[in-house]
Order: sequence, then structure tokens, then C-alpha cells
Amino acid sequence: MPKTQLIKDHHLWTRDKVKNISGDVTLDIAGDIILDAGGTDIKLFNTTNLVFTQSSNDWGIINALNDADIIFNSLTSSLSQEVMRIDASARSLLMASGKKIEFGDAGEYITGDGTDLTIVSGGKVLIDKDIDNTTGADNVALHVDFDRIGDVSLGADIATGIEVEVDHTGASDGTITSTGVNINVTGDSGGTSIGYGVLMDLDGADTCYGLYLDVEAGTASTSRGIYLDNTNGGTDFKNVSSELSTDCFTLNTIENGETTLTTSEAGVGSTAHLNMVADGDFKVDAAGDINLIAGGHVEFDGCGVGFDKETAVFSTSPIDSNANDSTDVDFRLGNKFELTLTDDISGSGEFINLIFPATSGNFILVLIQGVANCTVASAGWIAYQSDGSTPALNDAGNPQADGRVRWAGGSAPTLSTSQYDIDIISIYWDADNETAFAVASLEF
Repeated sequence: MPKTQLIKDHHLWTRDKVKNISGDVTLDIAGDIILDAGGTDIKLFNTTNLVFTQSSNDWGIINALNDADIIFNSLTSSLSQEVMRIDASARSLLMASGKKIEFGDAGEYITGDGTDLTIVSGGKVLIDKDIDNTTGADNVALHVDFDRIGDVSLGADIATGIEVEVDHTGASDGTITSTGVNINVTGDSGGTSIGYGVLMDLDGADTCYGLYLDVEAGTASTSRGIYLDNTNGGTDFKNVSSELSTDCFTLNTIENGETTLTTSEAGVGSTAHLNMVADGDFKVDAAGDINLIAGGHVEFDGCGVGFDKETAVFSTSPIDSNANDSTDVDFRLGNKFELTLTDDISGSGEFINLIFPATSGNFILVLIQGVANCTVASAGWIAYQSDGSTPALNDAGNPQADGRVRWAGGSAPTLSTSQYDIDIISIYWDADNETAFAVASLEF
């Protein structure tokens, strides 16, 4: 046997090789095992190599078989289970299904099951991107590119780019606020600056919704489908024409809740019409006045126009609260009133008080004899301003006494006297001059 070889207990020792002829080799060393490779590589192989290689101060691990993986397993309940692998064909790190990449502690991790990718954190999932540019660029912090392809022949197919689900439970006291998406944008004020809280570009579908809200809350009185708070006095809502972007409709609310709805046409003409179509009743309920300011006329087409008839109560007068049979007819509440007389109005300490609104108009009072021979004295009629307490100034033409009603022919009528007779008093109220002009139609 050459002097360069030594065979001992199935082990072949040569100058540059230790070879086990059969069985295993156990290295049981009291100290460290030091592999000092001057060629920088340490190779483990049977028919292929697993190489540990050093380059400068860096170490690399290489599976020398093309497209073969390097697998990392752990032992759980005496069973070897894969945790992750270096996927050679994909040139990637592949976590086994259900296994996690943890950050900081077990409460922050990323995991996937082959279908969904889950990011879990006890605090925020934060994307922090800082860019220092001196030239204009299209800068994006988070981009979602979702392509749904393939033909769907059966069932409902839904594609959602970003889905947010917030479940806020367990709070028992204090102010509880739950937010699905909180967007805080601070724009640059230099140059021509435009800021968008949400910018959406939607097309392609048979039916497209730019914004679809389905709001259901426990307290209906405090729920809001859309809540806008535009603090700098700009336009709160602007709807641009689908035909021409310079034509639009705007809605704006300013101090004290004053709100203006505006249509605008950028071209020549006045065709920015405002059309309201109600498949039912159309009601306007105003705590104050309603003013129609028209550049042309007001037309009621194919419908009747009327006023709800109000009823005055005889001997009820907040103006003359201590006066016998004084009765208020408050035309601020409506243009048509009915009053049933049940006693005389003497014109001395008791009156029919006609209260008019702050606008001119035609008013009707229907008088019914509740009992026979009820009369209203000539001085029994007084006209009041819209404040409900000051007699009208009566300034039309030749000014006359405050509060005096001006009758056709110069004097108040003598009313019908039979029980259930009806007389109709027609009044034109001149609000500018605070003058009431009246004419009586008797014995209906």
C-alpha cells in the first residue's frame, strides 16, 4: 500500500481526502470544528453540490443543481415540516403555506395560504416613502394593479381593488369613532397647486358608479350619507356636464348654513336650466320666506294653483289679548281665511285685526254669520304690518290714518245679517306703502 494512504476502521485517509468506505462518519470533538478553506468554498455533495462560499466579508449558499431549491424545515411534534425554501426556478424566497415572516414579535407578521396574503400588526401597517425631487415626476407610494382575466359563464364575478373592513366592538364608554379610510393630504402651495382627497377614473362597465354609498347606522338622526366640510369657502359640490366640462351645477354652503344651488353654462345663452322632476309630491318647507326671482315670467302649466284655507277663531287675538271679541286674521299664514262671526265687533276696544306679510298680494276673507245680526262697525277693521303688532302706515297716494282699511266707495260695508249668510272680503295689500284696499261681495 502506498505510503500516502492509510486505511483504519473502514476509513480511507489520503493526502487530500478522507473517505468513508462504508457507514457513517461521526466527528465528536471536545472543542470547535474549524473548516479553513483557502479556496473560499465549502462544498457538501453526493451527486450534486451544496456550496458555502465566501466573497470578501459576505457568505453565500448555493445549490449547484440547476433550478433546485434549498429547503428549511423545523421539527414539530417529532415531524419535519417545511417552513420556507429558496425557490431556484422563481429566484425567490417561498414561505410554506400558513407559515409566517415575523417582525419584532409574534404579533406582527406576513403569511399566505396560497390564495390570500395576510399582513397582521398590533399597530399600524405603515408605508413610509420619502422622495426628494428637483424635477417633476409621477410619484406613487402604493400602487395596486389588479387584472381580472378569463371568461365568466356562470355566477357572479366580483373584482375589488381595495377592500377595507373595520369591526369596532368592545368599547363601552367615551367617544367611539370608526373610520374605514382616513385620507389626509397636504398639498404644496407653490406654483399652480391642486390637491385631491380621492381621484377616481371609472369606465368600461355597462353601469358605472363614481361613488356608491350604503350607510346604515344605529342612530338615524346622526347618520350622514355624505358629509362635506369645505373650510376655505370654495365650492362644496360641483357636478360637471357629461357633454361639456365647462358647463356645471354647483352646491355651496356658507356662514349660517346659507346654501346656494347654481347651474352654469360657459357658452353664449341662458340654457343652463334647472329641472326638478318628482315622481310624487313636491314640497318646500321653509322656516322663513320663499322668494322667486325670475328674469322672465312664472308659469304654472297644466295644473291648478291655490292656497290652503285657514280658519280664524272668533274672539282670539294675541294683539289685543285683553280686548272683548277682538279677532286676528293672520294672512302671514295663508292668503285665504274663513271666520265665523258669533257676536258684534264694535270698533271700540274690539276689532278684526288683519295682519299682512311683508310682500304685496291678494287676500280673501270669508265671513259667515254664525248667529243672526252680527255686525262689524266701520272702525272695526285694522290693518297691521308683518311684525304683527304695528298698525300699517297707510301711505299709498294721499296718506291716511295708520291701520285704516281703505274700502271701495270710501266706507266699510254693511254685512249681511241673516244666520249663515256669507260675505266675501277681497283685499289687495300694498306692502311697499303698507296699505290695505278692500271690497266686499255680500249675501252669498
